Order: sequence, then structure tokens, then C-alpha cells
Amino acid sequence: MIYGGFAALSRASGFILLPVLTRYFSPADYGFIELFAASVACFSLIIRLALPSALIRIYLELPDESSRRRLLGSTLLVVAALGLCAVVGLPLLLAALDAYSVDNGVTSEMVTVGMATAALTALSSLPEATLRLHRQIGRYNAVSLVSTGTFLLLCLWSIWLGQATLMSIFLSQLVGAGLGCCVAIWSVRNRIAIGVNLSLLGRSCRFALPLLPSVLVTWVNDQADRYLLAWLTGLAGVAAYAVAAKIALIFHFATTVFRQAWHPYSMGLINAPERNEVYRSMLEIYAATGAVLGLFFIAVVPELFSWLVPHEFASGVVLVPYLMVVALSHQASVITSLGLVLNERTAYMSGAAVACIVLNLLLSIWFIKLLGIMGAAIGATVSELVLTILLLWRSNHEASIEFSTSRFLSAVAIFLVGAHAILAVSQEPLTGFSFIERSVICLIGTTICYRFCLNRDSRALLFEILFRKVQPQ
Repeated sequence: MIYGGFAALSRASGFILLPVLTRYFSPADYGFIELFAASVACFSLIIRLALPSALIRIYLELPDESSRRRLLGSTLLVVAALGLCAVVGLPLLLAALDAYSVDNGVTSEMVTVGMATAALTALSSLPEATLRLHRQIGRYNAVSLVSTGTFLLLCLWSIWLGQATLMSIFLSQLVGAGLGCCVAIWSVRNRIAIGVNLSLLGRSCRFALPLLPSVLVTWVNDQADRYLLAWLTGLAGVAAYAVAAKIALIFHFATTVFRQAWHPYSMGLINAPERNEVYRSMLEIYAATGAVLGLFFIAVVPELFSWLVPHEFASGVVLVPYLMVVALSHQASVITSLGLVLNERTAYMSGAAVACIVLNLLLSIWFIKLLGIMGAAIGATVSELVLTILLLWRSNHEASIEFSTSRFLSAVAIFLVGAHAILAVSQEPLTGFSFIERSVICLIGTTICYRFCLNRDSRALLFEILFRKVQPQ
């Protein structure tokens, strides 16, 4: 959990502001805020070019500290240059295309603020990755605390004064990102050599650029559905979907903590004789544990909706299980792609990601027309599961890890069936009888997961982790 800490705040800011923003702004305005956040996330991913992933993969393999400083300095300069191009170029491009209008509510100032926020977030990701590699978790958490804490305080201050507007929310995010970036760079100032080393930069780009489409699939499955909903259902549909995503963010945090802790540890096992066995067992433990924790979380989701948001957003409760599966599947990629990462065959990850992006868009458009906002969640779930299966199959082929696709999918199926059963008995406010019903479903799901989703080796490793406190070396 040390990888969570204050870093959880960066993911939880939207959840913390949820009961405030949904009551202060109309559903349409709240939907617009979500589209702005989605755009910032997308451009941040593009600007950083997946270079933080390359840094994590290459950094510790370099022979000396001098080379590592040159690597970090080179990648920082590239990301800074790309960010500056985005801040200056995109507003001018949209003006040339006459994209600003009263109808869509987009202004050149909003675009400039959004691109600046995306650039600063992208730039901060490189020193944050460095802090994780050196296990300086206190400083890593401080970056998130400063960035998100500033954003939250500024938002709440403007709302308390009764002067909050869409632009004030966006400016608050920009100020938070700027301060967080400054803290991140200051924290690694002694590990940066200013300049561009073409050899190290070329190696980083060869690893990172093929990863970019697979990184963008995160955004597509998590964010692009909002644009489809705005197109097909209006901003109110975006708002309901976004509220469900914020509720699911609690579960997403747990999977993110696992990803951040597992990634450096898994790289340390590359040459270990027990590597494949640990990788294989960890996927099963991750899927089964995620399904069980997910069921217990779903048991309180109806109450979270009634407590946190107005009744206009209640239709989003049925989306939460599917968005949780998206989170579970996506974060599993840190394990399912190991065979490709070990052999530096990341181009396949990009091809699979592009195919699943197209699949997600097609399925979402089709299902939204048939089922409304539920269709967006189903499309994202199916495409993310397809990507997971493709990565599992290819990793098995590249590194002979022998991941079990059937056990992973079994965990997902058990969770979805149990989640729907819980929501079916949760139509009325929580009572003693309803609590017993939900608890029984959770316990049944836990038993089934333990029996069918874990093999003998995985159960043994799970007991080691739980009762003997096995930790990464």
C-alpha cells in the first residue's frame, strides 16, 4: 500500500468532488467537465509517448549513474518540446478550422488551458517514474499530494464563494498540475543531466513508440465512450456514465496500487529461475482477489449512489460492474504483457491495442443505439477482455509462461454474475435481510473463486503472501 498513499488522491479527486460538482453544476455542465478531463488525459498520453514505460524498462540496465542522468534529461527535453508544441499549436489549428462556436461551448482559452495541463502532467510522469524506480515513495506521494491537493482546494474555494465556473475548474486543474510538476522535477534534480543523448533517446523511443497505441487503448476504453455518449445521447448521458466511473474509481485505485507495486518487482525477476511460475501464479491471484474484492464493493454501491449524487444520476449504478471489469482487465496487462516486454516485442501490443480500439468504437456505437449508456460500458468491457486474451496468448508464445486464460475469464464471469445478483436484491434501501442476502452472495463468490480460479501453486503463493508476509526483494 505504500505505492498508494497520497498518490491515491490524484485518482480520487474526481470522487471527492463528486457530491459537490453534481449538485453545483447541471448534468450537462458536469458532462462537459468530464469531456474536458478526457481530452486532457488523451493529450497527456500522446505527449509523453510512453517514455515513462521505456524509462522503467531501461533505466536500471544502464551501467552507471551518469548514463541514467543523461537518459532522464533527454526524455524530459523531448516531452517538454512536444508539450510546448501542443500548447501553441493546437489552439491555432482549431482556430484555423473554425472549431470554436457558441454551440459546442469550446473556447480558445479552454483549449490552451487543457493543453498546458496535459503537457505538465506528461512532463511530471518521467520524474515520478524515476522516484518509483529508486523507491522514494515519500517524494512520489508528495507530488500527487501537491498536485491534487491544490486542485481540490481551489475548486472547493471557488464553489464556497459561489463563483465557480467551468473555466475556474479548468484553471484549478492547471495550477495543480503545474505545482506537481515543479515538485516532481525538484525531487530528481540531482538525477538529471541537461542535454539530448541521441543513443539513449533512440533506444527509449524504439521501446516506447510501439507501446503508444496500447497505452492509448486505456484512454479509449476509459474516456472515448464519453464522446460517443455526447454524440448519441447528449451531455446528460456523459454525466451519468462519468458518475458510475467515479464510483468504480475506488476499485480502480486498488488495481492501480497493485500495478505500481508489481511493475518494478516483475522487472527484477527477469533472470530469476522461478520467474515464470511467479508470473503465472500472480495473474491467478490478481484475478481471483480482484473478483472477490469487487463483489464486496458492489454490495455497497447502491448506497454510495444514494448518498453521493442526486437522483438524476441513479441510472449509472448498473454500469459499475462493467467498468470495474475494464479496470481489472487493463491493470492485468502489467502481467499479461510480460512475455512481450521481456523480449522487447512491444509492436504486437500496439497492433492488438489498435484492433481493440476499433472493436470498442464499433461495439459501443452499436450497443449505445440499442441499450443507451449501458452500451458504452459493455463495449469497453468486451474490447478490454479481447485485448487481455490476445496479450495472454502472445506472452505464452514468446516466453512460455503458460498463463491460464480460462482461470482469468472464470474470475471475470463469477464477478459479473455475482454483481448482477447483488444489484438485483438491492432495489430497496439496505435492511438487515438485504445485508444478509448480499453477504451470502459475496461468500458464495469467494468460495467459487478459490476453488476454480486458483491452482495449487497459486494457493500456496497466496498463503505465503497473506500469512508469511512475502515481499519483493
